[in-house]
Amino acid sequence: MGPKKLAVGETGTTNLATFTIDSLSYVDEVYPSDTSGFYSYYTHQNGKSYLLARVTYTNIGTEYALPGYATEASFEIAGNKYSGKIEIDAGPRFGSNYRVEAKDTATVAIYCLVPDSVKDSGETKLTWSIPTDQQYMNTYYRSTFPHDDFVITM
Repeated sequence: MGPKKLAVGETGTTNLATFTIDSLSYVDEVYPSDTSGFYSYYTHQNGKSYLLARVTYTNIGTEYALPGYATEASFEIAGNKYSGKIEIDAGPRFGSNYRVEAKDTATVAIYCLVPDSVKDSGETKLTWSIPTDQQYMNTYYRSTFPHDDFVITM
């Protein structure tokens, strides 16, 4: 069937999750949602920018999910490929190991660091692979697991 295509603002659905791509943009630094006190963030690196997708993710499965480990993301910018990092925004910090309990919703950050010379150089897309079998949503992702692919174009 091939990957499902989405745009920013659209919602994707699998049998285990629904998610909305809230934004996909280049940023100098990646901040968590709560910066009112002590917080962790990803700092600016000279000559580089983060390509960041913010996603509202709802676990509609019957067990907890670990999107930071159980899913896989990659970015492609004008034919250049970059591995994506997937983390839950847990208020003042990020983490790949944070759980999303059954029927709960979380904000997910999917990002990569790219050279500024590549930024805005051509078609930019994010591919996110999400397992479709409950037993694979709380373990490390493998491409051999049954999964749905979603392609989000900037």
